Amino acid sequence: MKIKKELLILLFLIMIGVGTVHAQASTSVPLYRMYNSNSGEHFYTENLYEATSLHSVGWNYEGIESYEPVTGGAPVYRLYNPNAGVHFYTTNAYEKQSLVNRGWRYELIAFVSGGNIPIYRAYNAHNSQHNYTTSAGEQNNLTRLGWSNEGIAFYANAYGNPNDNTISRQPVWHSNFLYQNDPRWANVSVGDSTLGPEGCYVNCHDFKWIWC
Repeated sequence: MKIKKELLILLFLIMIGVGTVHAQASTSVPLYRMYNSNSGEHFYTENLYEATSLHSVGWNYEGIESYEPVTGGAPVYRLYNPNAGVHFYTTNAYEKQSLVNRGWRYELIAFVSGGNIPIYRAYNAHNSQHNYTTSAGEQNNLTRLGWSNEGIAFYANAYGNPNDNTISRQPVWHSNFLYQNDPRWANVSVGDSTLGPEGCYVNCHDFKWIWC
């Protein structure tokens, strides 16, 4: 009888534990990171259908950047510049409205910023692109190559998984614009060249050929 009682208690504790893990998992959602090697833009979305659709038209999938809270944080607004063809993300409602007044299109709340893990923002004045990353190493690489370090833009609940294969990881390259510094692309062959340990930056229009 004592053994049966102990088993029932153990089963009860296991059920509580499973429920807790499930509850914790459901409070965060993955933020997918896409890359367009033709334009040099990185794109971030929680919408798997949107990410998959972009991949089907030539965007590269770079894994899960981070896990963001479902609710309770600051909304991250996504805007689009139809003239430059770039997206911008901000939690600042004043900044959002200022961009709209200057011709940017407000699209939606892309995700919610919250947690303790910083997401850094860098800006490339040559092509008007912003990059957002949880990787301090990637941020430092960009800064060394001339990007402006704009500090912490958002926060995340947890680091993502750069090796995630929810979407195909087959690289899609465009001959007129190759742009990549992510070490996840190390040793990938591009034409007659192979990316080094830190990937590469190649922009035929704005930069000289730079191989790490």
